[in-house]
Amino acid sequence: MTGTPDVPPPAASGRRSAPHASGAGKDSSGLEKNPAVPARGSGRAVPRAAADPPSRLRLIAVLPSAACVAVPVWVVATRWPSLVAAHPAYPVTLGVVALAGTLAIVRTARRRRAPTRAGHRTGWIAWTGRVAGALVTAAVLFALVWLRPFPAGETAVAVSEGRSGSGTASGTAGTPPEGSSGSGTAGTAAGAVAVVHSPTRIELRPSVPRGRSGLVFYPGARVDPRAYLPLLRPLAERGHLVAVVKAPFDFALLATGAAADVLDDHPEVSRWVVGGHSLGGVAASQYVSGHDGRVGGLLLWASYPVDDLSGRTDLSVSSVSGDRDGFTTPEDIRASRELLPAATRFVTVPGAVHAFFGDYGPQPGDGEPATTRAAAQREIVAASAAALAALG
Repeated sequence: MTGTPDVPPPAASGRRSAPHASGAGKDSSGLEKNPAVPARGSGRAVPRAAADPPSRLRLIAVLPSAACVAVPVWVVATRWPSLVAAHPAYPVTLGVVALAGTLAIVRTARRRRAPTRAGHRTGWIAWTGRVAGALVTAAVLFALVWLRPFPAGETAVAVSEGRSGSGTASGTAGTPPEGSSGSGTAGTAAGAVAVVHSPTRIELRPSVPRGRSGLVFYPGARVDPRAYLPLLRPLAERGHLVAVVKAPFDFALLATGAAADVLDDHPEVSRWVVGGHSLGGVAASQYVSGHDGRVGGLLLWASYPVDDLSGRTDLSVSSVSGDRDGFTTPEDIRASRELLPAATRFVTVPGAVHAFFGDYGPQPGDGEPATTRAAAQREIVAASAAALAALG
């Protein structure tokens, strides 16, 4: 049979021809469309836009850090004089939190996250960590806001600086004793008082001691310790050494043992009364329960003990309270009788509220007063002076 033999078609190579490189992935302008970034270790190409977190997520991630800066700045801006006058623990903590927030903001701004390679499980672990961190941050910031102290009033500041004040605090300014840092003198010629500041206490030192007893006083929670000086200076003018404890974070229970340091530093005082306002009174009663032989008296301002002191026949106790107090109510004072010695002197100041035991303005949640602050404080000072005079 004659003719041209059939020629089989060429065999398939098994590969598709690659598109021409010059036209691949380009638009009409010749620019590449959606260039790819290789994912580390995956061998796959990931769009460049997915390599960086979206700006909205980056903003959300930086909010807790920004709050760590904003809250300390706000506290410092609104309570700077009180922070300077108080124990250094709170302002130092504010500084540390602000620094940590600043560093976190810088780190977030510089970070370029790659896509998660470990899959769904790693993503959930990461989000759980972020949620836990946010909750801890929120708790810390809430505590810092809550700890912002009630500031001392103008009269208290005047007494703290050794200047004459109005109301309960009266006197004339003078010259601080030589060698006393941050001190001033206040009072009349017959009862001049040196006001001496240190990081952990404020001392009111009478120029002419006329009694054997002194007072260590614990402030109420979150109250500028200077707020009690207008009521305590009249005691110093009577010749009694008075020391006001500066507790960490203005929380007296964190410095219960501070009275021992005062007693050790002043061996010239033979008998001591330890007292306090509100939570400060609780701290004072806890110290007294330790049976320090140098302590002969307990002075409670709108406060009560948590330990049973009813068997302490060696202890002279005075409890001063207001019948309009919204925090330490008359019912609380009546309930405290069974925890105190039978000979305890109870003094009720008619019309007085919780905030009248210091010079720091009104306190949210307190009762409605039925007397003036000045009238109430005169009675508080008189009852406190009697407590000190009872020890000599």
